[in-house]
Amino acid sequence: MVQLLPKYIHRMQEAVGNLDTQIFRGQKSASWALRSGATRRLVAEGITDDSPLFLDEYLDYHRVLLDRARRVIPYGDKDQSSTSLQLLAKLQHFGAATGLLDFTHSPLVALWYACDALSQDGKVFLVSKELPHTTYVTPKLEERDIGDVLARTHDSTGPDYFLWEPVVEGDAALRILGQRSIFVIGRPVIDGSRHGQEIVIEASDKSALREELEQLDVSEHTIYRDLVGFCRLESADASYVPPTTAAAYLIRGNSAFRRGGYLEAIEAYGRCIELGGSQAETYFLRGNAHAAAKRFRDAIDDYASALRAPDLMEEKEGSTHFPWFYYAIFFNRGNMAACLGEHQNAVDDFRRTSEVAPTFTAAHFNRGNAHFMQQQFEESIACYDDVIAVAPDSASALYNKALALILLGEFDAAEACYARIRRVAELSPNTVEPLLELKGILTGLTDGNLRIDVAPAGNTASVTHPDYTGGRRAVLFKGIHGNTGNIGGGTNLPGGTGYEGGPGVVVYVEQS
Repeated sequence: MVQLLPKYIHRMQEAVGNLDTQIFRGQKSASWALRSGATRRLVAEGITDDSPLFLDEYLDYHRVLLDRARRVIPYGDKDQSSTSLQLLAKLQHFGAATGLLDFTHSPLVALWYACDALSQDGKVFLVSKELPHTTYVTPKLEERDIGDVLARTHDSTGPDYFLWEPVVEGDAALRILGQRSIFVIGRPVIDGSRHGQEIVIEASDKSALREELEQLDVSEHTIYRDLVGFCRLESADASYVPPTTAAAYLIRGNSAFRRGGYLEAIEAYGRCIELGGSQAETYFLRGNAHAAAKRFRDAIDDYASALRAPDLMEEKEGSTHFPWFYYAIFFNRGNMAACLGEHQNAVDDFRRTSEVAPTFTAAHFNRGNAHFMQQQFEESIACYDDVIAVAPDSASALYNKALALILLGEFDAAEACYARIRRVAELSPNTVEPLLELKGILTGLTDGNLRIDVAPAGNTASVTHPDYTGGRRAVLFKGIHGNTGNIGGGTNLPGGTGYEGGPGVVVYVEQS
């Protein structure tokens, strides 16, 4: 049988030369970055490690974690002389997500970890334990505030990361010894591409390599020897401890919104507002979350609050939100009114949108739909023409204009709209044929005596003529195309996906 262990040890030696100068970390997936559990936990909530908020949230996370841990440790087990760093080490070894990154002095232990998850490539990281980029935590430093260890806030010229070997005692001792552990403390993160080497462990080798390691007594039995329930609950995959600042809640809300957790987003945006975040922006974003959750009335209330927000009133030309915020709020509120059947309110908001952003064609189009739903067909046609003036090939505007013209009895003009659509897009036969059928029925009748009445519900119309003798006929037309959806947030958040169009219209032809 081919021996795989010498192969990978040789690769490590080729990468760094003397393995005695290195410490090692094995990860089961080669795609994973070199990140601590605390960093992964924050990144999962949208607080990336290159964000200006990251350092404050990173330090606050650790202080909250330590406080909560001290509350669950039995009183008799509490060591009043234990430092915060020592407690973090204990939590880390039992599975909690901390800023301590587990390394080992043993390349064999690192290989064992990298050989987990047999279906994917793993990776071993090698980091130098020599100056100048690193140094060991001293007893004096260990006694200082945890922030001095986890970040370079007071010594910007200090080391990029610390190495730390905690006192081997208590219920974490067996695991520390079994893993030959040493911690790497990024300040706040480690740039593995600058300070280390990487060796990929091929998935096809993992099973056999683990067997060789077990023959050398490197196995689960020698590495893992105990568990603590609290630390399981605090693993990197657990739900993140709630943030404490408005800015962090805003990030949390945006992250939830992007993954479709609209109710979670609503709650986070609410906490952002309570903690003094930007009212105009946050009310707007919460309105979008309500809209996505189909809470249309709540969305309208939030958009109204955004319009009343003091920080929106302070916006002026050249500032971050001008004029985007104004027309976005009016536009989205108009959509919500349309969803609730309050079409005149929708008309008013879409008109305000156009006053701020006259070339924003979606506002003209949606206002045309709101007029259409109120059977104000001349007004709707004027709105569709505003769209066509800017976007001559807008098939939706031409299509909806054609149906409005049909309900006004202007059949030739409607047919001309269909002809324009054909030049830029496909038009199904069942769209054009009803108009041709209707024109055929009315052939030879005087246009001046033609009368069209649309029922209040808008889904039926009656075409009457005193000279018509052919008996009652019904012609079915498809309804108008629906509204353009909401405008998304200013942080690349999506908007709405669009709203339903109008119902189909049955046109009855009969004698007056």
